[in-house]
Amino acid sequence: MNKIELIDVLLHLIEYQKINNITRMCSTNVQIMYDLITTRFSFNKVEVKSVAVIEQQVEQSRVAIGHIVIILDDEILLEPSYEISRLNKPLYCFNVKDFIDAMKYMKLIKDVKLDLKSEINQFLLFDKVANDINNKEMRVNDVEYYHNVIDYINEKRHLEKKEALWHSRHS
Repeated sequence: MNKIELIDVLLHLIEYQKINNITRMCSTNVQIMYDLITTRFSFNKVEVKSVAVIEQQVEQSRVAIGHIVIILDDEILLEPSYEISRLNKPLYCFNVKDFIDAMKYMKLIKDVKLDLKSEINQFLLFDKVANDINNKEMRVNDVEYYHNVIDYINEKRHLEKKEALWHSRHS
């Protein structure tokens, strides 16, 4: 499979989330894409990483501490979450120190109320989720959602006259 098909699947995943107003499912979204990438694509390295995401806007800054993404071949960041992908110019921090430094640099420490101990614990929790997925452990928040997304992507691909990527639970 080629990289264009990977982007096509990613867009269907994000579309499903948007249509169904799905939030707080980054672990399952990453698991779906990780499963697909590691079985159907040939990248030299596929790694799930925990991140903190900062969006700075003039009127309001937003921060997402507990989040995970996929890194392909140490250079391509794959964001399978609609909730985060729709942010304006998100800044991804791959460790706590970079997150705190970015917050200080952007002068957000005072603007955004954070309990740093809690936020560090949240980052470490998602670091464990990322490590589990990298070690081939299934980390799915909602099995029904996982299967519904796969069915949706397969159906979209069928309408586009493309092969199904997974075996449907309904076949």
